[in-house]
Amino acid sequence: VLGLKLLEKSLQTPSRAYTEALIYLSHIYLHLEKNPAKALTFSEKLATLYPFNAKFREVLIENYIALGRYSDATPLLELQFRNKNDYYKIPALYFKASIEADYHKDQAMASATFQACIDLSEKVNLYKDIANKAENRLNGFQ
Repeated sequence: VLGLKLLEKSLQTPSRAYTEALIYLSHIYLHLEKNPAKALTFSEKLATLYPFNAKFREVLIENYIALGRYSDATPLLELQFRNKNDYYKIPALYFKASIEADYHKDQAMASATFQACIDLSEKVNLYKDIANKAENRLNGFQ
């Protein structure tokens, strides 16, 4: 808790640590504290400060999905797919499949997209953790 307070305090004055604090706080609150509402403050700030940074946009997309704000995530996801780098495409496929499954309730589209995520991960040997999550979601449909 003290560490989080110190990170948040570092945001009060501009410094070289400002962006790093935003990155850590968004990750900690989203993934470790399981508090996407609190994480949103930091992930939105990152995406606003660095609108062309695909990694920060990815964090915001994940944050919106965790909050069930699918309509906010969708246009950002479309931007992610414009990036041809597989490093960003694999998580984008996972998020798209999640939206298809959880929001649109389209199991067929979600299954195909989860499978595309898995296939691309295997092809380029990246993001095995996301591929495993996709596989778990896909197995849940069967």
